[in-house]
Amino acid sequence: MSRRSELRALLAFAGLGWRQARGQPIGLAGQCILYVIVLAIFWKLWNATPLQELDAAAPSAAELVWYLVVTEWIVFACGARYREVETDILSGAIESGLPRPLPYALATMARWLGFTAFQTVALIVVGSACGWWLTGTLPVALAVLPWLALSVVLAILLTLLCHLQLGYVAIWLRSSAPAFWVWQKLLFVMGGLLLPLTLYPGLLEIAAKASPFASMLYAPASLILESSVGHVCWILGAQLFWVAVLAWCAWAVDRRAIRRLVSVGT
Repeated sequence: MSRRSELRALLAFAGLGWRQARGQPIGLAGQCILYVIVLAIFWKLWNATPLQELDAAAPSAAELVWYLVVTEWIVFACGARYREVETDILSGAIESGLPRPLPYALATMARWLGFTAFQTVALIVVGSACGWWLTGTLPVALAVLPWLALSVVLAILLTLLCHLQLGYVAIWLRSSAPAFWVWQKLLFVMGGLLLPLTLYPGLLEIAAKASPFASMLYAPASLILESSVGHVCWILGAQLFWVAVLAWCAWAVDRRAIRRLVSVGT
């Protein structure tokens, strides 16, 4: 395929993903309800917690709610996309996609990005309204919003690259669930799902920030707490680095998976 044809195909798959997400209003409504419940629970929890005892620079309950708005936004938007690859592998459907001009991995990622884009738009409307209703505050200055949006896009791309590789695990293990459970727990802890990494003990904070998980959740959410130029450059630089690393890993896993399918089958 020419580059132009490939781009048109990728856009078509992204559009397909957008329409698929739009055609699932009940599932999206369920996610939105759960999203609001999680935010409301932690708002009550943090208001009952003596956060001022941490240190003078400890975030307020309102800041922690807005931090959670961003992290949960990413988690809910990405969902469990790896299951689609697992299903294609176990059903044999992936083999029918191998002869197509557009590689399976690229087509899948494009469709996921379209699907997630729709989810992202819907969820941020709900999350922002809920965050404002609970706290009565706004998260960041308008000048920071473009950087926050870019950081969220990079975080979602990183997460989906991981889901693609997790889905391929089914070729060898017949189930991707165990690998996903391990990855998910690492994401929640090392990514700082509920609490900013700055509140972690020293060595754990260093290890978490050095991992790719921090770029998936903590990086965009940390802009709620700090939006200096230096911090923005640091998180975007780290995210771009991990996008390059995980894209290469996804390419390597895809090549090995395809060789396995061609030689052994599903």
